[in-house]
Amino acid sequence: MHIKKIDIRRFAAIEDFEIEPTRLTVIRGDNDSGKTMLLDAILDALFSGRVKQQYPRALGRYKDAGKEVRIQVESQGREFSFPEGASLERLKNLPAIYVPNLLVIREGETAFHSEERLWEIIKENLSGMAGGLLKVIETIRDEVGITPQKNDWVSRQGRRLKEEVEHLRKNLTNLTQVKPKAEGLVRLQLERAKLEKKVRLVAAKLQELEAARKKEDYRKAVALERKYDEALQALEDHRKYSDADLEVWSEANKKIAREHTRKDGLSAQIGEVQEHISSLKEKLNEKNRQIDHWRKQEASILPDMEENLSQFNALKRKAERFVAWRPLFWLFILLTGSGAIISLVLGALRVTPFLFAALVFATILYLWTKHLENKLQKKASELSEIFRRTLGEKKQPEEVNQWIEEGRLETERARGEVSSLSGQLETMEKRLKGLKLSLEESEKALQESKGLIEPVSKSTNCPSLEDLEEKVSERRRLESDKDSLLKQIDLLLQTNDESKWEHRVSLLRPFAEAEGEWNEEEYERQRIQKSSIESEIERLTREIGQMRDPLIELGCRSPEDVWFKIQETSGRLAQYELKRKAALLAINIIEGLAQQQDALVNSIIEQGRDSASALLAEITAGYYEKVYLHEGKITVRRNTGKEFSVEELGTGARTQLYLAIRLSLVKRIFQDEPAFLLLDDPFTNCDDMRKRELIRALVKLSDAGWQIIYITFQKDLLDLFEEFAEEYPPGFLTVRHFQERLP
Repeated sequence: MHIKKIDIRRFAAIEDFEIEPTRLTVIRGDNDSGKTMLLDAILDALFSGRVKQQYPRALGRYKDAGKEVRIQVESQGREFSFPEGASLERLKNLPAIYVPNLLVIREGETAFHSEERLWEIIKENLSGMAGGLLKVIETIRDEVGITPQKNDWVSRQGRRLKEEVEHLRKNLTNLTQVKPKAEGLVRLQLERAKLEKKVRLVAAKLQELEAARKKEDYRKAVALERKYDEALQALEDHRKYSDADLEVWSEANKKIAREHTRKDGLSAQIGEVQEHISSLKEKLNEKNRQIDHWRKQEASILPDMEENLSQFNALKRKAERFVAWRPLFWLFILLTGSGAIISLVLGALRVTPFLFAALVFATILYLWTKHLENKLQKKASELSEIFRRTLGEKKQPEEVNQWIEEGRLETERARGEVSSLSGQLETMEKRLKGLKLSLEESEKALQESKGLIEPVSKSTNCPSLEDLEEKVSERRRLESDKDSLLKQIDLLLQTNDESKWEHRVSLLRPFAEAEGEWNEEEYERQRIQKSSIESEIERLTREIGQMRDPLIELGCRSPEDVWFKIQETSGRLAQYELKRKAALLAINIIEGLAQQQDALVNSIIEQGRDSASALLAEITAGYYEKVYLHEGKITVRRNTGKEFSVEELGTGARTQLYLAIRLSLVKRIFQDEPAFLLLDDPFTNCDDMRKRELIRALVKLSDAGWQIIYITFQKDLLDLFEEFAEEYPPGFLTVRHFQERLP
């Protein structure tokens, strides 16, 4: 079964691609050239819708793309066109999952797409035992709920059955645990019933005591109503003595006292101000008299005094000016006199007259200064006498001058004091006027306060504030008594609404003739006993609830229900256990057949030219020499004798192993007709040596009649294909460079 022609007019981004592959065809393109899309186009045309579901990631992305692809396949001398023809898997009458698993090898998919079914396919096709014994075993496990060895259920039935058995076992355990609780539940219910009977008796006693209390409450209510009415009547008589009137009278009295105090203060201040004004007036008069006296002296004697003083001062200045020269005059007299005597003695008569003349002149000047001094003293004596006659005391001219200056200064000072005293006098007179006005206002306020008291006194018939205070205190006491009675009634009847009192009393009236007397101590004792019993009942109820909840969760309400469910659950578990034993017996028998199948598969895998062992030895150049099944797992043996599981192999070795198993299986399934293999760079992760051996195996497989179509981006792989193809005739290898570019 070979592909004769691939014709892609349009598939997503690929357009006008056509190739007629030979038995060995290599299509090379860059990573972004769309070579993977090329393989997707081929698979989309070849395989049915069911197979497409196995490639949702690869093919589902092209569901909205434009598609126009034709693939021609030759099988047993006949040609088929896809996708119009029958599905490819039907040509060989194979399950749909086999064909892509066997014939398509993508990058990273050297193993099967569903590795869990790998050995199911191998065993079924190599041993000839159709149906899969392991699948039969898992089906039996599902039927009785035994967990599969691979830990994955074939269907949900087995999981549900196992969960049901586990649920029954859990229920049986729970039922066994709650059985003692159910028996204890009955005991608690009986104890609670006894306490409920006892609490009813205590409640009856309490009801009897409450009737006696209501009888007493009725009597108290009637008495309190009577007292309340009396208090209201007494209070009505004292209504006119109000707090407002008392407050008015009290405030008026306080205001009167304040105004009296204020009047006294104002009167005292007025007296002080009047005395101060009198004192200021006396001082002002004294200063005015002083000023008038000086003014009179200035008008009468000062002009003559000042004229005489002026003459005296002029004479004094003149005398002082010449008297200052008198020592010189005296010295000049001595010198000229001495000179004249000396000149006479010496006989210098020529000079002597001049010296005597100078002596005479100096003597005259000296005597004239003495005359001025005497005249000044005489004038001073005359002035002193004038001052004595005028002023009454004798003064020297200098003292008179000082007296005049002091008099004038005193007069100016007196005038200033007069101005100041006049201002003070004016201020004090204004203050006196203000104080008199305040006194008048105080008197007016006093009369107004007395006017407030008079109507209150008349309306209350109280002559004094003390009498009114006594009446108001009595009214307040009556109000307090009324409020106290109201609180007692409210406490007794549970309402302070007078309109409801009659109704509440009527409710108590039927108990007026009740038997027994109210005993508060007995009532409290019975109430405590009842509360204690009720607390015990509540405790028992909680315990009953706690013990009943597990039973209710299991659908039980009594020990009989628990026993019945234990029997029922035990019976069902016994049936399941019987089925399980029968299933285990069947599984043991089938596992024996499976072991025979494994032995047959091992013989096929290990022996023969196309066995997996032979192909692995060929691909690895004898490095690995044997493949076999061991306890359901693949095991390989190296030429050194050391054995490895698949998990212990590297990526490259695992790729070689899975390719060998796949080729062995493909050759056995398609032994009557070689088929094609589509490879999309499955050897990317292999080293150069492994790549070389893998390519060599593919070339040999192609030489044996198989069609190999290899899609790659690696130049070194293309070189290997060309190197090995040189041993074969021309045309054995077809190389196509794919140049499409994705947008």
